[in-house]
Amino acid sequence: MTNNNPWKGLESYKYSDAGQFYGRDQELCDLAEIIRQNSFTTIYGISGAGKTSIINAGLCPLLDKEHFLPVYIRLNHGKDRISYDQQIINATENALIKIGGEAEKSHDVDVESEFDQLWLYFHSHTFWTKDNHKIAPVLFIDQFEEIFTKNDDVNDIWSFFNIIDSLQYNMPTERILNLIQANGKSITFGEEANFRVVFSMREDFLPRLEDYCFDIPAMRRNRVGLKSLNGLQAIEVITKPCPGVVTREVALHII
Repeated sequence: MTNNNPWKGLESYKYSDAGQFYGRDQELCDLAEIIRQNSFTTIYGISGAGKTSIINAGLCPLLDKEHFLPVYIRLNHGKDRISYDQQIINATENALIKIGGEAEKSHDVDVESEFDQLWLYFHSHTFWTKDNHKIAPVLFIDQFEEIFTKNDDVNDIWSFFNIIDSLQYNMPTERILNLIQANGKSITFGEEANFRVVFSMREDFLPRLEDYCFDIPAMRRNRVGLKSLNGLQAIEVITKPCPGVVTREVALHII
């Protein structure tokens, strides 16, 4: 297959393929609206349903046109990796660098506990484009089920979910409040969340997800199932990339 082939076959669509991404208009519209309105969203579906493609070639280009900064993340679960929260922070910083933006720090609070690093990063920074427009990072954590399949350290997994647990609230954790008081500081954190988190995972791992987030309301709401393409959507995928090349009759035969 040549690099300019508009039909991807079994390959996932990338950001650069947005102009050739068809068949998911309604799902894109629904998902984008859910993400706009909620801090946490979980997209699930069977393997091969197209979750990665709809993120990279659909949601990222769409939200990129608004006041959002799409950040695609595939967490590293190796034993020599850096912490999950630092991976997310690094991915956000790299995405800002690519657009010439910056993260402006509004509060100076240093904590040693990794449970608070991610909360402080988002609640102590304002994110800007190079043209000085506020922007909200959207963290697309793809193939999230790998935290169960590639990490056998249960305590490590629990630690990450504790981080997510604290991230869902706009109020600082007790550790942060104690540290602020100990240093005699007076800090007011903004109440509006300046980020979004989107988990994408295989639906057969939803029970495992429930085991860890049964008391994390943010991860139990806004779950959206992505189904495989139906017949009409498949026809769009086949016929729209090069109009006139493949007839509807041939498309039906291919399907």
